[in-house]
Amino acid sequence: MKGVRIIEAKDDPTLLTRETGSVRNNVLLTLHPQDVERVRLGYVCIKCLEPQAESFPEKCSLCNFPIRAEQSDYFRRFYEGETRVGPSTNMNEELDRLDDWHERRLHVPGAQILIPRSLKIEGKKVKATGRLHTFGGS
Repeated sequence: MKGVRIIEAKDDPTLLTRETGSVRNNVLLTLHPQDVERVRLGYVCIKCLEPQAESFPEKCSLCNFPIRAEQSDYFRRFYEGETRVGPSTNMNEELDRLDDWHERRLHVPGAQILIPRSLKIEGKKVKATGRLHTFGGS
């Protein structure tokens, strides 16, 4: 049986109180879409993420969670939908960042000043016509 692919794990500010009275931090997990489907279909325990040999067994083979009786309800209550994972920049910002990185790799030290294409002065973008701009000096 194939394990679950966790894409991201983040602390959740809410606290969980267990039946024993112990308090624990909650964790928000982002799973691979195929694994979310496996959880929804009962092939993976929603509590411990242990893969199961069959869909909706009576109990989890690892933690004894009552999968058949409670998993569907847990999934409806706690599944938060799809989450975007990746950079927080838009395409233009990412292209500017890559362009700046490329220019820095080509930079030859000397009497040159490298002006990134994404440079903004007073909120207006500076237009650069070439890769490197030389300003006097030796």
